[in-house]
Amino acid sequence: MPTMHMTLRCMKGAPMFGNIQILLSGNKNVYSPGDTIVGEIVWELSKAPRRVTVSLRWRTDGKGTTDIGTVVETRPAPAHGAFLDCDRANFVIRIPETVHPSYEGQLIAVHWVIHATADLSFSIDPHAEAGVVISRTGVSLRPGGLNVG
Repeated sequence: MPTMHMTLRCMKGAPMFGNIQILLSGNKNVYSPGDTIVGEIVWELSKAPRRVTVSLRWRTDGKGTTDIGTVVETRPAPAHGAFLDCDRANFVIRIPETVHPSYEGQLIAVHWVIHATADLSFSIDPHAEAGVVISRTGVSLRPGGLNVG
């Protein structure tokens, strides 16, 4: 699997619970149903996580209530047998063919994110999100034909 290989420089004294980042391969953020999202989670935490979870989530915004759902979830394996407090892990998520594409309308919007969480024992679990666009045409369309992706 291709790796993003950002130099990982860990400094002792991570913030209270830590920092976690999502890096998408090729800085790509527009995908189609059936595509594979490849990326890497990089973190510097106050202690080693028990596990790291990466998921593809959707969210609706607009008039009414906000709904959130998880479509795909994966747990990357540690490279060293166990995760370290300052570490990285690769992930691969395949977008199901049946997902609803991203949409931004006047009354409702459908947004997609890659969500990563580091499970720390007896602590608040740090998390991060990276927005992605899912489009059957390769671009996100707003009503009226304005391309936004």
